[in-house]
Amino acid sequence: MALTRPSLEARTVAGAALATLVVALPVVLTVEAVKGDDLAGEESSLWLLGALAVVAAFVIGGGIAGARRPETAIGHSVAAAALAFIVLVVVAIVRRVLDGSGLPASVAATFVLLAVVCLSMGVLGGYVAMRVRARQAGRRRSRSAPQ
Repeated sequence: MALTRPSLEARTVAGAALATLVVALPVVLTVEAVKGDDLAGEESSLWLLGALAVVAAFVIGGGIAGARRPETAIGHSVAAAALAFIVLVVVAIVRRVLDGSGLPASVAATFVLLAVVCLSMGVLGGYVAMRVRARQAGRRRSRSAPQ
């Protein structure tokens, strides 16, 4: 028996990435618009809402990818998370360039750390969705088995 490597379904990845962005971008952009001029060290706790929205968005997006393709849930969820993260980083870099902030090394390092968190949350969402689907399938099989 030949083993084949499962491929990623682009529609699943793009749909889950879009769902991630739909949840994360409005909250992050609103917080940025309202509190973007806070001084470092004196930020309001409203920034926490933006951080939580990003974490939740990546879990949701990973869950969507994992639920759509449970046989390759982890691969699809990490691909969707990576795509959404790239879009968020490009938006952040363009915004910084347009307002003249530049891209200091500390911001680049923050992007690297944020990538680890975001991709991990996407994988978590995909894993949870995969486990839920497996449990549902097991229940269906046990109900349909002859008694």
